[in-house]
Amino acid sequence: MPTLGWKPEANDVIIPLMGPTGAGKSTLINFIAGKEVTTVGHDLKSCTAELLPVVIGSLQSESMDGRLVLVDTPGFGDTYVDDADVLRNIGFWLEAMYEGETKLAGIVYLHDISLTRMLGSTLKNLDVFQKLCGEGALKRVVLCTTKWSDIYEEEGERRTEQLKEIYWKEMMERGSTVCKFKDSQESARDVIASIIEEDRIGKMDALQIQEELVTAKKLIPDTEAGRQLRYSLDQLLTSLKQASSKDSSRRKELDAQITAIRDQIRTMRVPATQRILRLLDLRVDKILDKFMHLDATPPSLSAGNKRLVPAVGARLDADVKELIMLVGEAETSDKRLLELSDAKITNFGSDEQATTEVRCWSVKGEDSKPLFVVAAPSFDSHLGDVPAIFEKVRTWLANSCREDMKFGIIFLRSSVHLSPSEPLVEQSELESKTLIATLPSGETGTVELTEPSLAGRALELVKQSGLKSNALFATFASKATDTVKYGFDGSVASFEETSEQALKMFDIALHNPVGLDLLLKELQTISEGATNRRGKGLKSWFRHRRRGT
Repeated sequence: MPTLGWKPEANDVIIPLMGPTGAGKSTLINFIAGKEVTTVGHDLKSCTAELLPVVIGSLQSESMDGRLVLVDTPGFGDTYVDDADVLRNIGFWLEAMYEGETKLAGIVYLHDISLTRMLGSTLKNLDVFQKLCGEGALKRVVLCTTKWSDIYEEEGERRTEQLKEIYWKEMMERGSTVCKFKDSQESARDVIASIIEEDRIGKMDALQIQEELVTAKKLIPDTEAGRQLRYSLDQLLTSLKQASSKDSSRRKELDAQITAIRDQIRTMRVPATQRILRLLDLRVDKILDKFMHLDATPPSLSAGNKRLVPAVGARLDADVKELIMLVGEAETSDKRLLELSDAKITNFGSDEQATTEVRCWSVKGEDSKPLFVVAAPSFDSHLGDVPAIFEKVRTWLANSCREDMKFGIIFLRSSVHLSPSEPLVEQSELESKTLIATLPSGETGTVELTEPSLAGRALELVKQSGLKSNALFATFASKATDTVKYGFDGSVASFEETSEQALKMFDIALHNPVGLDLLLKELQTISEGATNRRGKGLKSWFRHRRRGT
Protein backbone atom coordinates (compact mmCIF):
# COMPACT_ATOMS: atom_id res chain seq x y z
CA MET A 1 0.00 0.00 0.00
CA PRO A 2 1.12 3.64 -0.42
CA THR A 3 3.50 4.63 2.38
CA LEU A 4 2.11 7.96 3.61
CA GLY A 5 4.67 8.16 6.43
CA TRP A 6 7.60 7.37 4.16
CA LYS A 7 10.90 8.95 5.11
CA PRO A 8 13.72 8.91 2.54
CA GLU A 9 16.83 6.87 3.24
CA ALA A 10 20.27 7.48 1.75
CA ASN A 11 20.18 4.49 -0.63
CA ASP A 12 16.56 4.79 -1.74
CA VAL A 13 16.04 4.52 -5.51
CA ILE A 14 13.23 7.05 -5.96
CA ILE A 15 11.36 7.02 -9.27
CA PRO A 16 8.27 9.24 -9.75
CA LEU A 17 5.75 8.08 -12.37
CA MET A 18 4.17 10.96 -14.26
CA GLY A 19 1.71 11.41 -17.09
CA PRO A 20 -1.96 12.12 -17.84
CA THR A 21 -4.79 10.77 -15.73
CA GLY A 22 -5.60 7.21 -16.83
CA ALA A 23 -2.24 6.54 -18.50
CA GLY A 24 -1.61 3.55 -16.24
CA LYS A 25 0.73 4.77 -13.51
CA SER A 26 -0.94 2.79 -10.72
CA THR A 27 -1.14 -0.32 -12.91
CA LEU A 28 2.59 -0.18 -13.67
CA ILE A 29 3.40 0.12 -9.95
CA ASN A 30 1.28 -2.94 -9.14
CA PHE A 31 2.98 -5.04 -11.83
CA ILE A 32 6.44 -4.02 -10.61
CA ALA A 33 5.47 -4.93 -7.03
CA GLY A 34 3.90 -8.22 -8.12
CA LYS A 35 0.73 -7.45 -6.17
CA GLU A 36 -1.86 -4.69 -5.76
CA VAL A 37 -0.24 -1.97 -3.68
CA THR A 38 -2.15 1.03 -5.04
CA THR A 39 -5.70 1.54 -6.34
CA VAL A 40 -6.23 1.45 -10.11
CA GLY A 41 -8.90 3.71 -11.60
CA HIS A 42 -11.14 2.37 -14.37
CA ASP A 43 -13.18 5.50 -14.99
CA LEU A 44 -12.55 9.18 -15.65
CA LYS A 45 -12.03 10.00 -11.99
CA SER A 46 -8.41 9.82 -10.95
CA CYS A 47 -7.51 7.70 -7.93
CA THR A 48 -4.46 9.87 -7.29
CA ALA A 49 -4.97 13.44 -6.01
CA GLU A 50 -1.74 13.63 -3.98
CA LEU A 51 1.73 12.18 -4.52
CA LEU A 52 1.85 8.68 -3.04
CA PRO A 53 5.28 7.11 -2.41
CA VAL A 54 5.09 3.31 -2.59
CA VAL A 55 8.01 1.42 -1.04
CA ILE A 56 8.52 -1.78 -3.00
CA GLY A 57 11.70 -2.85 -1.21
CA SER A 58 14.52 -4.57 -3.05
CA LEU A 59 13.95 -6.24 -6.43
CA GLN A 60 16.83 -8.64 -5.65
CA SER A 61 18.85 -6.94 -8.35
CA GLU A 62 22.63 -6.70 -8.27
CA SER A 63 22.19 -3.09 -9.34
CA MET A 64 20.21 -2.10 -6.23
CA ASP A 65 21.71 -1.41 -2.82
CA GLY A 66 18.60 0.13 -1.24
CA ARG A 67 14.84 0.26 -1.38
CA LEU A 68 12.85 0.93 -4.54
CA VAL A 69 10.39 3.79 -4.01
CA LEU A 70 7.87 4.44 -6.80
CA VAL A 71 5.90 7.68 -6.51
CA ASP A 72 2.38 7.73 -7.96
CA THR A 73 1.58 11.29 -9.07
CA PRO A 74 -1.63 13.07 -10.14
CA GLY A 75 -2.08 13.95 -13.80
CA PHE A 76 -3.23 17.16 -15.45
CA GLY A 77 -6.65 17.26 -17.05
CA ASP A 78 -8.35 15.39 -14.20
CA THR A 79 -12.11 15.93 -14.00
CA TYR A 80 -12.07 16.31 -10.21
CA VAL A 81 -8.74 18.05 -9.49
CA ASP A 82 -7.72 21.45 -10.89
CA ASP A 83 -4.53 21.55 -12.95
CA ALA A 84 -3.22 24.38 -10.77
CA ASP A 85 -3.62 22.18 -7.68
CA VAL A 86 -1.87 19.28 -9.42
CA LEU A 87 1.16 21.41 -10.29
CA ARG A 88 1.19 22.87 -6.79
CA ASN A 89 1.20 19.41 -5.19
CA ILE A 90 3.97 18.13 -7.46
CA GLY A 91 5.99 21.31 -7.03
CA PHE A 92 5.79 21.29 -3.23
CA TRP A 93 6.82 17.62 -3.08
CA LEU A 94 9.79 18.12 -5.40
CA GLU A 95 10.79 21.25 -3.48
CA ALA A 96 10.74 19.33 -0.18
CA MET A 97 12.87 16.55 -1.67
CA TYR A 98 15.45 19.03 -2.96
CA GLU A 99 15.59 20.99 0.30
CA GLY A 100 16.09 17.71 2.17
CA GLU A 101 18.96 16.83 -0.20
CA THR A 102 17.04 13.77 -1.42
CA LYS A 103 17.76 13.17 -5.10
CA LEU A 104 15.68 11.23 -7.58
CA ALA A 105 17.00 8.28 -9.59
CA GLY A 106 14.92 9.09 -12.66
CA ILE A 107 11.37 9.66 -13.91
CA VAL A 108 9.02 7.47 -15.97
CA TYR A 109 6.56 9.40 -18.15
CA LEU A 110 3.60 7.30 -19.32
CA HIS A 111 1.53 7.70 -22.50
CA ASP A 112 -1.62 5.74 -23.44
CA ILE A 113 -0.81 4.32 -26.89
CA SER A 114 -4.47 3.41 -27.50
CA LEU A 115 -5.37 7.09 -27.90
CA THR A 116 -6.23 7.75 -31.54
CA ARG A 117 -4.85 11.29 -31.41
CA MET A 118 -2.92 13.63 -29.15
CA LEU A 119 -5.64 15.13 -26.97
CA GLY A 120 -5.35 18.65 -25.61
CA SER A 121 -5.00 17.39 -22.05
CA THR A 122 -2.35 14.87 -23.13
CA LEU A 123 -0.32 17.53 -24.91
CA LYS A 124 -0.70 19.84 -21.90
CA ASN A 125 0.74 17.12 -19.64
CA LEU A 126 3.71 16.65 -21.93
CA ASP A 127 4.45 20.37 -22.33
CA VAL A 128 4.31 21.05 -18.58
CA PHE A 129 6.38 17.93 -17.87
CA GLN A 130 9.20 19.10 -20.16
CA LYS A 131 9.29 22.51 -18.48
CA LEU A 132 9.19 20.87 -15.06
CA CYS A 133 12.24 18.71 -15.88
CA GLY A 134 14.40 21.14 -17.82
CA GLU A 135 16.92 20.05 -20.44
CA GLY A 136 19.57 18.76 -18.05
CA ALA A 137 17.35 16.15 -16.38
CA LEU A 138 15.84 14.64 -19.55
CA LYS A 139 18.61 12.07 -19.91
CA ARG A 140 17.15 10.24 -16.90
CA VAL A 141 13.59 10.19 -18.28
CA VAL A 142 11.98 7.02 -19.66
CA LEU A 143 9.08 7.63 -22.06
CA CYS A 144 6.82 4.62 -21.62
CA THR A 145 3.83 3.65 -23.78
CA THR A 146 0.97 1.72 -22.13
CA LYS A 147 -2.36 0.02 -22.96
CA TRP A 148 -0.91 -2.17 -25.74
CA SER A 149 -3.61 -4.78 -25.13
CA ASP A 150 -6.18 -2.24 -26.36
CA ILE A 151 -4.66 -1.84 -29.82
CA TYR A 152 -3.24 -3.86 -32.70
CA GLU A 153 0.55 -4.19 -32.55
CA GLU A 154 1.09 -2.66 -36.00
CA GLU A 155 -1.03 0.38 -35.20
CA GLY A 156 0.77 0.82 -31.87
CA GLU A 157 4.15 0.75 -33.58
CA ARG A 158 2.98 3.34 -36.10
CA ARG A 159 1.77 5.67 -33.33
CA THR A 160 5.02 5.16 -31.41
CA GLU A 161 7.02 6.29 -34.46
CA GLN A 162 4.81 9.36 -34.73
CA LEU A 163 5.49 10.17 -31.09
CA LYS A 164 9.24 9.81 -31.66
CA GLU A 165 9.25 11.95 -34.79
CA ILE A 166 7.04 14.77 -33.52
CA TYR A 167 6.20 14.98 -29.83
CA TRP A 168 9.16 13.21 -28.21
CA LYS A 169 11.89 14.14 -30.66
CA GLU A 170 13.39 16.98 -28.62
CA MET A 171 13.37 14.95 -25.41
CA MET A 172 15.04 11.99 -27.11
CA GLU A 173 17.74 14.27 -28.51
CA ARG A 174 18.56 15.21 -24.92
CA GLY A 175 18.87 11.61 -23.76
CA SER A 176 15.34 10.36 -22.96
CA THR A 177 14.71 6.70 -23.83
CA VAL A 178 11.55 4.98 -25.09
CA CYS A 179 10.08 1.64 -23.97
CA LYS A 180 6.74 -0.17 -23.86
CA PHE A 181 4.82 -1.68 -20.96
CA LYS A 182 2.82 -4.74 -22.06
CA ASP A 183 0.96 -5.72 -18.88
CA SER A 184 3.46 -8.20 -17.42
CA GLN A 185 5.82 -8.06 -14.46
CA GLU A 186 8.85 -8.65 -16.68
CA SER A 187 7.82 -5.84 -19.00
CA ALA A 188 7.07 -3.55 -16.04
CA ARG A 189 10.48 -4.09 -14.47
CA ASP A 190 12.20 -3.56 -17.83
CA VAL A 191 10.72 -0.05 -17.85
CA ILE A 192 12.72 0.99 -14.78
CA ALA A 193 15.79 -1.24 -15.35
CA SER A 194 17.85 1.45 -17.08
CA ILE A 195 17.11 3.99 -14.32
CA ILE A 196 18.17 1.53 -11.61
CA GLU A 197 21.38 0.75 -13.50
CA GLU A 198 22.28 4.41 -13.97
CA ASP A 199 21.50 5.11 -10.31
CA ARG A 200 24.59 3.07 -9.41
CA ILE A 201 26.70 5.70 -11.19
CA GLY A 202 24.97 8.68 -9.65
CA LYS A 203 21.66 10.36 -8.93
CA MET A 204 19.58 12.36 -11.36
CA ASP A 205 20.36 16.03 -11.88
CA ALA A 206 18.05 18.47 -10.10
CA LEU A 207 14.89 19.21 -12.01
CA GLN A 208 14.43 22.72 -13.35
CA ILE A 209 11.44 23.39 -11.10
CA GLN A 210 13.47 22.34 -8.03
CA GLU A 211 16.19 24.87 -8.78
CA GLU A 212 13.59 27.55 -9.53
CA LEU A 213 11.70 27.00 -6.27
CA VAL A 214 14.65 26.50 -3.92
CA THR A 215 17.61 28.36 -5.44
CA ALA A 216 15.84 31.13 -7.38
CA LYS A 217 13.04 31.42 -4.76
CA LYS A 218 10.35 31.57 -7.42
CA LEU A 219 6.70 30.95 -6.69
CA ILE A 220 5.17 28.02 -8.58
CA PRO A 221 3.19 30.19 -11.06
CA ASP A 222 6.46 31.97 -11.96
CA THR A 223 8.35 28.77 -12.79
CA GLU A 224 8.67 27.63 -16.40
CA ALA A 225 6.21 24.81 -15.69
CA GLY A 226 3.78 27.29 -14.14
CA ARG A 227 4.06 29.63 -17.12
CA GLN A 228 3.51 26.75 -19.53
CA LEU A 229 0.42 25.61 -17.63
CA ARG A 230 -0.99 29.12 -17.65
CA TYR A 231 -0.38 29.35 -21.41
CA SER A 232 -2.13 25.99 -21.95
CA LEU A 233 -5.08 27.13 -19.86
CA ASP A 234 -5.29 30.36 -21.87
CA GLN A 235 -5.38 28.35 -25.10
CA LEU A 236 -8.09 26.07 -23.72
CA LEU A 237 -10.12 29.07 -22.58
CA THR A 238 -10.00 30.55 -26.09
CA SER A 239 -11.16 27.25 -27.62
CA LEU A 240 -14.03 26.92 -25.16
CA LYS A 241 -15.20 30.48 -25.85
CA GLN A 242 -15.24 29.81 -29.59
CA ALA A 243 -17.15 26.55 -29.10
CA SER A 244 -19.67 28.24 -26.80
CA SER A 245 -20.41 30.96 -29.35
CA LYS A 246 -21.01 28.39 -32.11
CA ASP A 247 -22.92 25.65 -30.25
CA SER A 248 -25.92 27.02 -28.37
CA SER A 249 -27.06 23.52 -27.33
CA ARG A 250 -23.89 23.06 -25.22
CA ARG A 251 -23.52 26.68 -24.11
CA LYS A 252 -24.49 26.06 -20.48
CA GLU A 253 -22.03 23.15 -20.18
CA LEU A 254 -19.24 25.04 -21.94
CA ASP A 255 -19.81 28.22 -19.93
CA ALA A 256 -19.40 26.21 -16.71
CA GLN A 257 -16.07 24.92 -18.04
CA ILE A 258 -15.05 28.45 -18.99
CA THR A 259 -15.75 29.65 -15.44
CA ALA A 260 -13.68 26.79 -14.00
CA ILE A 261 -10.74 27.52 -16.32
CA ARG A 262 -10.87 31.23 -15.48
CA ASP A 263 -10.71 30.37 -11.78
CA GLN A 264 -7.62 28.24 -12.40
CA ILE A 265 -5.93 30.99 -14.41
CA ARG A 266 -6.68 33.42 -11.59
CA THR A 267 -4.95 31.15 -9.07
CA MET A 268 -1.91 30.98 -11.36
CA ARG A 269 -1.42 34.74 -11.10
CA VAL A 270 0.98 35.93 -8.42
CA PRO A 271 0.19 39.17 -6.52
CA ALA A 272 3.00 41.72 -6.60
CA THR A 273 3.29 41.55 -2.82
CA GLN A 274 4.16 37.86 -2.95
CA ARG A 275 6.81 38.44 -5.61
CA ILE A 276 8.40 41.15 -3.47
CA LEU A 277 8.47 38.87 -0.42
CA ARG A 278 10.18 36.10 -2.38
CA LEU A 279 12.73 38.55 -3.82
CA LEU A 280 13.49 39.87 -0.34
CA ASP A 281 13.86 36.31 0.90
CA LEU A 282 16.32 35.54 -1.91
CA ARG A 283 18.28 38.73 -1.23
CA VAL A 284 18.73 37.92 2.47
CA ASP A 285 19.65 34.29 1.67
CA LYS A 286 22.42 35.50 -0.64
CA ILE A 287 23.78 37.81 2.05
CA LEU A 288 23.83 34.99 4.61
CA ASP A 289 25.46 32.59 2.12
CA LYS A 290 28.18 35.14 1.45
CA PHE A 291 29.03 35.52 5.12
CA MET A 292 29.07 31.75 5.59
CA HIS A 293 31.42 31.40 2.64
CA LEU A 294 33.77 33.98 4.17
CA ASP A 295 33.53 32.25 7.56
CA ALA A 296 32.29 35.53 8.98
CA THR A 297 29.57 36.37 11.45
CA PRO A 298 26.39 37.20 9.56
CA PRO A 299 24.49 40.39 10.36
CA SER A 300 21.83 40.11 13.05
CA LEU A 301 18.30 39.56 11.78
CA SER A 302 16.90 42.83 13.03
CA ALA A 303 13.86 44.72 11.83
CA GLY A 304 15.86 46.09 8.92
CA ASN A 305 17.08 42.77 7.58
CA LYS A 306 14.78 40.15 9.11
CA ARG A 307 14.83 36.90 7.21
CA LEU A 308 11.43 35.92 5.87
CA VAL A 309 11.05 32.28 6.85
CA PRO A 310 8.28 29.98 5.60
CA ALA A 311 5.80 29.98 8.41
CA VAL A 312 3.03 27.83 9.78
CA GLY A 313 2.14 25.56 6.86
CA ALA A 314 5.75 24.54 6.28
CA ARG A 315 6.28 23.53 9.91
CA LEU A 316 3.00 22.12 11.16
CA ASP A 317 2.32 18.41 11.10
CA ALA A 318 -0.13 17.17 8.51
CA ASP A 319 -2.78 16.47 11.18
CA VAL A 320 -3.01 20.15 12.13
CA LYS A 321 -6.07 21.31 10.23
CA GLU A 322 -7.59 24.10 12.39
CA LEU A 323 -6.11 27.44 13.42
CA ILE A 324 -7.30 30.69 14.98
CA MET A 325 -7.12 33.92 12.98
CA LEU A 326 -6.91 36.76 15.52
CA VAL A 327 -7.67 40.31 14.42
CA GLY A 328 -7.45 42.84 17.24
CA GLU A 329 -8.24 46.52 17.63
CA ALA A 330 -5.64 47.15 20.31
CA GLU A 331 -2.24 45.67 21.01
CA THR A 332 -3.03 45.48 24.73
CA SER A 333 -6.13 43.33 24.14
CA ASP A 334 -4.25 40.92 21.88
CA LYS A 335 -1.40 40.67 24.33
CA ARG A 336 -3.74 40.00 27.24
CA LEU A 337 -5.52 37.18 25.37
CA LEU A 338 -2.23 35.51 24.47
CA GLU A 339 -0.91 35.87 28.02
CA LEU A 340 -4.03 34.30 29.51
CA SER A 341 -3.79 31.35 27.12
CA ASP A 342 -0.06 30.93 27.89
CA ALA A 343 0.80 31.29 24.19
CA LYS A 344 4.33 30.70 22.95
CA ILE A 345 5.69 32.50 19.90
CA THR A 346 6.85 30.32 17.01
CA ASN A 347 9.95 31.15 14.97
CA PHE A 348 8.22 33.62 12.68
CA GLY A 349 8.80 37.27 13.40
CA SER A 350 10.57 38.90 16.32
CA ASP A 351 9.62 40.73 19.49
CA GLU A 352 10.56 44.07 17.94
CA GLN A 353 8.01 43.51 15.16
CA ALA A 354 5.13 42.33 17.30
CA THR A 355 2.93 45.22 16.22
CA THR A 356 3.81 45.37 12.52
CA GLU A 357 4.14 41.73 11.38
CA VAL A 358 1.78 38.80 11.27
CA ARG A 359 2.80 36.38 14.02
CA CYS A 360 2.06 32.76 14.80
CA TRP A 361 1.57 31.60 18.40
CA SER A 362 1.24 28.13 19.87
CA VAL A 363 -1.36 27.52 22.59
CA LYS A 364 -1.87 24.28 24.51
CA GLY A 365 -5.52 23.27 24.34
CA GLU A 366 -7.53 21.36 26.91
CA ASP A 367 -6.63 18.06 25.23
CA SER A 368 -2.92 18.99 25.39
CA LYS A 369 -2.75 19.28 21.61
CA PRO A 370 -1.19 22.51 20.36
CA LEU A 371 -3.50 25.11 18.88
CA PHE A 372 -1.96 27.70 16.60
CA VAL A 373 -3.06 31.32 16.65
CA VAL A 374 -2.22 33.57 13.71
CA ALA A 375 -2.24 37.14 15.05
CA ALA A 376 -2.66 40.06 12.66
CA PRO A 377 -1.08 43.46 13.37
CA SER A 378 -3.26 45.43 15.80
CA PHE A 379 -4.92 48.49 14.32
CA ASP A 380 -4.02 50.95 17.08
CA SER A 381 -0.28 50.43 16.73
CA HIS A 382 0.13 49.87 13.00
CA LEU A 383 1.67 52.72 11.06
CA GLY A 384 -0.05 51.76 7.83
CA ASP A 385 -3.74 51.74 7.01
CA VAL A 386 -6.57 49.23 6.85
CA PRO A 387 -5.86 47.95 3.30
CA ALA A 388 -2.18 47.43 4.17
CA ILE A 389 -3.02 45.43 7.29
CA PHE A 390 -5.51 43.10 5.61
CA GLU A 391 -3.27 42.66 2.56
CA LYS A 392 -0.36 41.79 4.85
CA VAL A 393 -2.48 39.13 6.55
CA ARG A 394 -3.76 37.73 3.24
CA THR A 395 -0.26 37.50 1.78
CA TRP A 396 1.09 35.77 4.88
CA LEU A 397 -1.71 33.20 4.85
CA ALA A 398 -1.34 32.54 1.11
CA ASN A 399 2.40 31.94 1.49
CA SER A 400 2.29 29.99 4.72
CA CYS A 401 -0.80 27.82 5.00
CA ARG A 402 -2.06 24.66 3.41
CA GLU A 403 -5.30 24.61 1.45
CA ASP A 404 -6.89 22.04 3.77
CA MET A 405 -6.60 24.31 6.81
CA LYS A 406 -9.67 25.92 8.39
CA PHE A 407 -9.75 29.02 10.57
CA GLY A 408 -11.80 30.16 13.50
CA ILE A 409 -11.89 33.97 13.31
CA ILE A 410 -11.80 36.25 16.34
CA PHE A 411 -12.19 40.02 16.01
CA LEU A 412 -11.04 41.18 19.46
CA ARG A 413 -12.53 44.51 20.41
CA SER A 414 -11.13 46.84 23.04
CA SER A 415 -14.63 47.59 24.36
CA VAL A 416 -18.21 46.36 24.03
CA HIS A 417 -19.94 47.70 20.94
CA LEU A 418 -22.91 50.04 21.09
CA SER A 419 -26.37 48.67 20.51
CA PRO A 420 -27.37 47.84 16.91
CA SER A 421 -29.61 50.93 16.73
CA GLU A 422 -26.68 53.25 17.36
CA PRO A 423 -24.02 54.35 14.86
CA LEU A 424 -21.52 51.72 13.78
CA VAL A 425 -18.49 53.78 14.77
CA GLU A 426 -18.18 54.84 18.41
CA GLN A 427 -17.32 58.37 19.37
CA SER A 428 -14.25 57.10 21.26
CA GLU A 429 -12.94 55.70 17.99
CA LEU A 430 -13.10 59.01 16.11
CA GLU A 431 -10.31 61.36 15.30
CA SER A 432 -11.12 65.02 14.52
CA LYS A 433 -9.44 67.18 11.93
CA THR A 434 -10.25 70.67 10.65
CA LEU A 435 -9.61 72.49 7.41
CA ILE A 436 -10.46 75.84 5.86
CA ALA A 437 -12.98 75.38 3.03
CA THR A 438 -15.28 77.37 0.81
CA LEU A 439 -18.84 76.59 1.86
CA PRO A 440 -21.79 76.26 -0.58
CA SER A 441 -22.89 79.78 0.33
CA GLY A 442 -19.58 81.13 -0.95
CA GLU A 443 -18.38 81.97 2.54
CA THR A 444 -15.12 80.70 3.94
CA GLY A 445 -15.37 78.68 7.12
CA THR A 446 -13.90 75.91 9.21
CA VAL A 447 -15.07 72.38 8.42
CA GLU A 448 -14.67 69.66 11.02
CA LEU A 449 -13.72 66.30 9.54
CA THR A 450 -14.58 63.43 11.86
CA GLU A 451 -12.81 60.31 10.61
CA PRO A 452 -13.26 56.78 11.95
CA SER A 453 -10.10 55.26 13.40
CA LEU A 454 -8.40 52.32 11.74
CA ALA A 455 -10.17 49.96 14.12
CA GLY A 456 -13.55 51.51 13.31
CA ARG A 457 -12.98 51.17 9.58
CA ALA A 458 -11.80 47.60 9.93
CA LEU A 459 -14.81 46.65 12.04
CA GLU A 460 -17.23 48.09 9.49
CA LEU A 461 -15.50 46.30 6.59
CA VAL A 462 -15.45 42.93 8.34
CA LYS A 463 -19.13 43.23 9.29
CA GLN A 464 -20.01 44.00 5.68
CA SER A 465 -17.95 41.11 4.30
CA GLY A 466 -18.70 37.43 3.87
CA LEU A 467 -16.79 36.78 7.09
CA LYS A 468 -19.41 38.41 9.32
CA SER A 469 -21.22 35.12 10.02
CA ASN A 470 -17.91 33.34 10.73
CA ALA A 471 -16.22 35.96 12.91
CA LEU A 472 -16.59 35.90 16.69
CA PHE A 473 -16.62 39.54 17.81
CA ALA A 474 -15.38 39.43 21.38
CA THR A 475 -14.03 41.57 24.21
CA PHE A 476 -12.92 41.23 27.82
CA ALA A 477 -15.27 42.45 30.52
CA SER A 478 -15.80 42.08 34.26
CA LYS A 479 -18.51 39.52 33.60
CA ALA A 480 -18.92 36.99 30.81
CA THR A 481 -21.90 37.16 28.47
CA ASP A 482 -24.76 35.27 30.11
CA THR A 483 -25.64 33.13 27.12
CA VAL A 484 -24.77 29.71 25.80
CA LYS A 485 -25.23 30.52 22.14
CA TYR A 486 -22.95 32.87 20.27
CA GLY A 487 -24.77 33.73 17.06
CA PHE A 488 -21.86 35.11 15.04
CA ASP A 489 -24.29 37.87 14.06
CA GLY A 490 -22.01 40.84 14.63
CA SER A 491 -22.85 41.35 18.29
CA VAL A 492 -19.97 41.35 20.76
CA ALA A 493 -19.60 38.50 23.24
CA SER A 494 -17.93 39.38 26.56
CA PHE A 495 -15.41 37.08 28.23
CA GLU A 496 -13.89 37.38 31.68
CA GLU A 497 -10.13 37.83 31.87
CA THR A 498 -9.32 34.27 32.88
CA SER A 499 -7.34 31.48 31.22
CA GLU A 500 -10.46 29.33 31.06
CA GLN A 501 -12.43 32.04 29.26
CA ALA A 502 -9.55 32.72 26.84
CA LEU A 503 -9.46 29.07 25.78
CA LYS A 504 -13.26 29.06 25.59
CA MET A 505 -13.04 31.96 23.14
CA PHE A 506 -10.81 29.87 20.86
CA ASP A 507 -13.11 26.86 21.15
CA ILE A 508 -16.22 28.86 20.21
CA ALA A 509 -14.50 30.40 17.18
CA LEU A 510 -13.48 26.95 15.92
CA HIS A 511 -17.11 25.80 15.99
CA ASN A 512 -17.80 28.03 12.99
CA PRO A 513 -14.62 27.85 10.87
CA VAL A 514 -13.92 29.17 7.38
CA GLY A 515 -11.74 27.52 4.73
CA LEU A 516 -8.48 29.08 3.54
CA ASP A 517 -9.79 29.79 0.02
CA LEU A 518 -12.80 31.76 1.28
CA LEU A 519 -10.71 33.53 3.91
CA LEU A 520 -8.19 34.71 1.30
CA LYS A 521 -10.98 35.80 -1.03
CA GLU A 522 -12.79 37.82 1.64
CA LEU A 523 -9.58 39.42 2.93
CA GLN A 524 -8.82 40.56 -0.61
CA THR A 525 -12.36 41.95 -0.93
CA ILE A 526 -11.99 43.79 2.37
CA SER A 527 -8.60 45.21 1.33
CA GLU A 528 -9.93 46.35 -2.04
CA GLY A 529 -13.05 47.78 -0.43
CA ALA A 530 -10.98 49.79 2.03
CA THR A 531 -8.76 51.05 -0.80
CA ASN A 532 -11.75 52.11 -2.90
CA ARG A 533 -13.38 53.92 0.00
CA ARG A 534 -10.19 55.73 0.80
CA GLY A 535 -9.87 56.81 -2.81
CA LYS A 536 -13.38 58.28 -3.11
CA GLY A 537 -12.42 61.40 -1.20
CA LEU A 538 -13.63 63.04 1.95
CA LYS A 539 -17.29 62.39 1.34
CA SER A 540 -16.93 58.62 1.85
CA TRP A 541 -15.52 58.82 5.34
CA PHE A 542 -16.06 62.25 6.80
CA ARG A 543 -19.03 64.09 8.23
CA HIS A 544 -19.01 67.81 7.59
CA ARG A 545 -20.27 70.42 10.08
CA ARG A 546 -20.06 74.15 9.62
CA ARG A 547 -18.59 75.86 12.66
CA GLY A 548 -18.96 79.46 11.51
CA THR A 549 -16.92 82.07 9.70
